[in-house]
Amino acid sequence: MPNVDPIQHQIQTNAIWSWSQLLPMENILLFFDDEKSCSFMRTLYQEISCQSLPLSKCFHSTYHRPYMNCVFDLAQQHIKTSILVFVNGDIILHNSVPHAISFVNTHFREFFLVGCRRDYVVSRSLNYSNPANTLQDALNNSQITSTADIDFIAFKTDTPIYMAPFLVGVYRWDNWLLSEMLLRTNITVIDVTQSTFIIHQKLKELDGQKPLHHSSRIGAAYNDELTKNISGTDYKVGFINNAPQILSGDCQKNQCEFKENLLQSEVILLKQRANTQKYIAVLTIKRGHIPLVWNWVSVFTLVYM
Repeated sequence: MPNVDPIQHQIQTNAIWSWSQLLPMENILLFFDDEKSCSFMRTLYQEISCQSLPLSKCFHSTYHRPYMNCVFDLAQQHIKTSILVFVNGDIILHNSVPHAISFVNTHFREFFLVGCRRDYVVSRSLNYSNPANTLQDALNNSQITSTADIDFIAFKTDTPIYMAPFLVGVYRWDNWLLSEMLLRTNITVIDVTQSTFIIHQKLKELDGQKPLHHSSRIGAAYNDELTKNISGTDYKVGFINNAPQILSGDCQKNQCEFKENLLQSEVILLKQRANTQKYIAVLTIKRGHIPLVWNWVSVFTLVYM
């Protein structure tokens, strides 16, 4: 069914419109809590793919939220393309996105793309019924406010992606997933922020109203506990600015390029090189002593490894 809040319904409509400008409607897969919502969407978009999540398998009995692993599994089963893009329902995508994905796809056999969203404040007092005008205004009046919120993910459908049973619509799952890709796989993680426009339609708070903190949302405690049970505090490195590769430039004009992220957290470098007991040796040396140190390391390796 349509969102009972007219402005929220328009936000979703603008998002779907933007996706339909980038690929055939039958390649767009929507997920809803119930079949009634899917049936309604099919009256608006006859060719769109829609899946209602099974209540018995995909919903937490206490928090009444669907599981992220169900969404990922169903997407993998029903996707009709070789690349899967995951975005939230309030995200407008610009045509820079498919050009960036195509460029990456020609250079890497496996990849995991992330990008910072640009917040575009939507006011209840203004009219956003023209999606094209809304997109143009958003391009000129949006800004990046965080590298933690991940509303865009892209990867090849044959890439082995494991998703734990996190709850949808609550924090932690995205940072956990990115940290897993960074620390426990050899898949190339690429930050496409500089070559794409990923617009987050953010509803303006009413006067005197404070935004609900992520930790206060229903199911947040569940996701937080699950994250820490799986990987401790490793999720804290799951920020977009920790991607080892950056794609910059205009790919539509074939003027984009990859560059190494020199500002990646040293914590990632340390965790990647630590042994199974989480120990690592760090050597500090003076300039000019490198040959001597390499000789010492070689002897150490021969005797102790």
